[in-house]
Amino acid sequence: MIQLESRAEEGEEGYKKVVLGGTFTQLHKGHKILLRKAYEISNNIKIGLVEDSVVKNKIFSNLIESFDLRKKSIIKYFKKIKNDEVNLEIVPIQDPYGPSIVDKSLTDIVVTEETLPRAVEINMIRLKKGLQPLKIHTIGLIKAKDGRYIRSSRIRCGEIDREGNVLAEIVRINYKNG
Repeated sequence: MIQLESRAEEGEEGYKKVVLGGTFTQLHKGHKILLRKAYEISNNIKIGLVEDSVVKNKIFSNLIESFDLRKKSIIKYFKKIKNDEVNLEIVPIQDPYGPSIVDKSLTDIVVTEETLPRAVEINMIRLKKGLQPLKIHTIGLIKAKDGRYIRSSRIRCGEIDREGNVLAEIVRINYKNG
């Protein structure tokens, strides 16, 4: 946990604690925008980081960075952009919900447009458990230079780099007669 400054303490007016989750492998431009958005909301951030055992079925899973390396990359990014002015807690998760459905101190959640339905589901679960719903903040998916979305799987297979620059063109065969 990185911890130096805090804008408002839990229980005080204006206190916010934001949650987000994911695999965060090959930390890329889209991940960084998501993390920066979380910091814009609050310097109290909880990240559910997917455990190694859960990512075995992803494409090119053998190229997915270890939990520890992914965690270090997130911490390094926050140190780079905010000079330790963040209360960051990174917890391992094995499901799509992690701490978001049980942590009563959370106030906000940051998701992509693709994971917005999960945030709505999280709020429904929180309400059933007697917890306050989270304020949902949505960011758009980021496109690479080829107009397709930046995804860690595209980075792992060498198609694009972490900034969305195209490294390898995909060969497409067009047949004249179908």
